[in-house]
Amino acid sequence: MSDSQAQTNNKLLEAPGLSFIWKIRTTLGFVWRSGPGWSIASGVLILINGVLPLAFLYTIKLMVDLITGAVGATDQVGSAATEEQFAEMYFLVAVAGGLTVLQSLLQAGGRWVGEAQAQAVTDYMFGILHEKSVQVDLGYYENPAYRDKLHRAQREAPYRPKRMVNSLLQVSNNLVMLATMGALLVSYHWSVLPILLAASVPGVLMRLRYSSHYYSWERKATARERRSFYTNMLLTKVEYAKELRLFGLGPMLRAGFNILRRELRIEKLAVTRRRSTAEFVGEALAIVGVFGVLAAIGNSALAGSITVGSLIMYHGGLQKSWNCLGSMLRSVSMLYEDNLFVSDLFDFLAVEPNVLSPAQPKALPPIGSSPLRFKHVNFRYPHDERIVLEDVDFEIGAGEHVALVGHNGCGKTTLVKLICRLYDPTTGSISVGGVDLPELDVKVWRGSVGVLMQDFCRYQMTLRENVWLGNVELEQDDPRIAQAVEDANTCVEQLPEGMESMLGSEFMGGHELSTGQWQKIALARMFARGASLLVLDEPTSAMDAEAEEELIGKLREVAKGRTTLLISHRLASIKQLDRIIYLDKGRIAESGTHAELMALDGGYAHLYKLQSQHYRS
Repeated sequence: MSDSQAQTNNKLLEAPGLSFIWKIRTTLGFVWRSGPGWSIASGVLILINGVLPLAFLYTIKLMVDLITGAVGATDQVGSAATEEQFAEMYFLVAVAGGLTVLQSLLQAGGRWVGEAQAQAVTDYMFGILHEKSVQVDLGYYENPAYRDKLHRAQREAPYRPKRMVNSLLQVSNNLVMLATMGALLVSYHWSVLPILLAASVPGVLMRLRYSSHYYSWERKATARERRSFYTNMLLTKVEYAKELRLFGLGPMLRAGFNILRRELRIEKLAVTRRRSTAEFVGEALAIVGVFGVLAAIGNSALAGSITVGSLIMYHGGLQKSWNCLGSMLRSVSMLYEDNLFVSDLFDFLAVEPNVLSPAQPKALPPIGSSPLRFKHVNFRYPHDERIVLEDVDFEIGAGEHVALVGHNGCGKTTLVKLICRLYDPTTGSISVGGVDLPELDVKVWRGSVGVLMQDFCRYQMTLRENVWLGNVELEQDDPRIAQAVEDANTCVEQLPEGMESMLGSEFMGGHELSTGQWQKIALARMFARGASLLVLDEPTSAMDAEAEEELIGKLREVAKGRTTLLISHRLASIKQLDRIIYLDKGRIAESGTHAELMALDGGYAHLYKLQSQHYRS
């Protein structure tokens, strides 16, 4: 979305009337693009269904008038109805039956078309949500307010647009039927339709009022609803099953879940009760108007002003009009409610990422021969006043292997996020080969970096797919995938189907692995990327000593000629690297080789001695 388009949309969203129209138009656009054929089919069915009831009622009128006329003639002259009258009656019965069968057929077709369109819209909206989800900044997911917004968007997006269209289609269908029935009733008296409309207004106003109340409650309840979903996840996900049992957390979590759900249930029922009561009052007022009109029509029949057939036709028209009017006004109020809820979807879609590519990005310098430079970088996370990194200034030469060490929470992982442009520095700059990272295409830059995150992912897929995800530009049978598996010393030889073995316990036939084995697979995924810049955040934290030693040796071999930044708390494994940077409270406190830092006898030396004394003892 361009800046000018985003500004235009924001202005529309600020004006209530324009906002309502804009949302409906945009939602209709979603539905149309999800399946134009289904939209056309729905429209055609609406038009036909709108005309059929009038044709049916008129046929019944003709049949009743024919029968009453024949019966009256029989009473007067004592002769039976003629063959022509019998034939005409059978013909009218056949027409009425045919119209009923046709309407039933169209209704069945409408249900099928509606379900097909609903599925198409749901899949299309999931696509839009997924596309936006991977575009927004990482900070969006680390902010609770944004997470609430995302939760509401995910909840509403799959079905609200389709329901809005259903409401519009229902309004259109009822308008067509109301127009035909209205023409019929106006032929009795011009005031019938205005009376029905006036009788329906109180109910509509009450529905609109309580739709706003319900929406306000839903927004306030989002955080508690998310917490209940989270508690449910804790109780049902395999990742938490062990601690749940070992610490006896089940009863406590279940009690907390029940309290939350009870609160939400009671509040929601209170809102619904008030809404239902108001709707009943509105319906009661409307019923008075309907039966008043019916009394007038019955009075006309008794006075002989209209025939019995006309009485039945007008009664059917009144009933149809009342049903159509009620359905249409309910659809309008539902459309209003859906318009409120779909605002959450548009709020989410309106979020623009801050980490963007420039309109004319510069060419990526050759990473293998270009230094990576941090220049007076300061950083704090959005919506957080704490400074995480302060005046960080250093350079990693091309092909240099550098370790980053320090206490927990000193900013090491944050520095990795900045290198990957998951965030941009608050002040200062990061450059490669003299080009600032924001001047590069963000996808091209990320594609040139091989990263192993501390909180690596465990994909419930085959081993081959797990590694291939590191470089989806390759074919899955590319030899480089198998080479990456070998370089990471993975457990492929222990799996019964080798590379095709399903990993994890989510699906049938899956093989659960140890955390260390999963970490090796994440490392293989990074190797498969073939990047000239490697960034590894605690790559051996879950491995035993032997596996760590093997992997560090392999890593030195794989990383030859590649610029490498390695974060580790195990200082014995990094002392052979070209340089070690000691980070303390977000600042670079020391920098040098292992020997230089030990001679300095500062923070690094203190940590190293703490670790090494355990081995000496």
